[in-house]
Order: sequence, then C-alpha cells, then structure tokens
Amino acid sequence: MRTRRTNRGAVVVAATALAAAASAVALALATSANATPQGALAHVGHAGHVMAQADTSAQNAALVVAADAQATDIAQGKTASASSAEGDDYVASKAVDGDGSTRWASQQSDDQWIKVDLGSTATIDHLVIDWEAAYGKAFTVQTSDDGSAWTTVATVTNGSGGNQTVAAPGSGRYVRLAFTQRGTGYGYSIFSLHVFGTGGTDPAPYNPRPLPEAPPAPTRR
Repeated sequence: MRTRRTNRGAVVVAATALAAAASAVALALATSANATPQGALAHVGHAGHVMAQADTSAQNAALVVAADAQATDIAQGKTASASSAEGDDYVASKAVDGDGSTRWASQQSDDQWIKVDLGSTATIDHLVIDWEAAYGKAFTVQTSDDGSAWTTVATVTNGSGGNQTVAAPGSGRYVRLAFTQRGTGYGYSIFSLHVFGTGGTDPAPYNPRPLPEAPPAPTRR
C-alpha cells in the first residue's frame, strides 16, 4: 500500500513549526539579558505563539495520519466486472486479485468501464490505479448503491498513467471507472485497482458440498 503524499506534507509542516518554535525560544533567552523586559517578553510571547501553531500542526498531522490509517483497500478480492476484456487472461477480476503482475485489459475503444462490487455500502476516500502502458487520459469515478443509478465523485481530464492517485470522496456499494478517452492507441489496462475507504463486505467463502460416495459395484452371481 502506498502512503499518500499529503500525510508526509503534514508531518513536515509540523516538524518545521516545532523547529521554528525552538529557535524563537533560544532567541528570547539569548536577548533577554541585554534587552528591556518588554523586549524579552515579546520574544517569549512570539515563541509561545509559534509553539501553539506547532502544536496545532502536529495535531492536524496526527489526525490526517490516523484517518488514512483507517482507510484500507476495500476492493481487493471483491467481485469485478467490465465492459470488455482483451482475452480470458485479462478479465476484470485480475485488477483486484492482489497480484501486481496480472491485469485487466479492455478492447481497443474509448468508451469502456470497470466496476467493483464492494459487497455493501462503503465510505470511499480515494483510489490508486496502477496502470500498464495503456492508460486512461479521461475518465470519471462513479459510485452507486444499486449498480444502476450512478453519481460522479471525481473527474480526470488529463491522466498520464503510471501510479495514479485519485481523490474520490463518496459512498456506495459499487465503484466504477467510466473511461471516455484513451492515452494510447490500445485499450485500457490496469495491473491493480485499489479503493481505499471503510466498510463494504467480504464475499462469502466458497464451500462446495462434497460429492456423494459412489455406489458399490454390483456383485456377480
């Protein structure tokens, strides 16, 4: 699983603010001996203000990290379908099987889609798409409660492939990528489609009934 860059940024901001606070305190102590009491108090007051900002930044960073830690890949192992597949080895389930070496690949046309059934209503935060070379340049991320009425929660108009993160806050049982423009002359090809959020339901395990025992062979008379 890949860590969102926003988490790192929040932690860096908090660390920078703490460093600034320490510098301000040091400056207050160094100048208080030669400065007026009012000047020394001003430096200390500024240090306290920076410390307060640092504390707030640290709290915000912690909240972001905690929220992201709760969001897991709720698409892996779920039922997936698509508008088309290039062949039997490139069906939709390959994009959510947890194997980064397999992939879904569509036929060569612009209007295609891939859909994941999360099992039950889930809260969605963002998607991570691991593209093969044949990527989508324009597409929407849609959610649905029933698989028929769709709500667009994110729109991409200038995709560039690679490892792509798409913020897509919303909720629903189904998540669909609806493609409208290819980035290459091929179709669309995805190694892994990750849906990060909370909720959903794992499919029931397949437990086939054992075959009945064969009847005894007839005896010869």
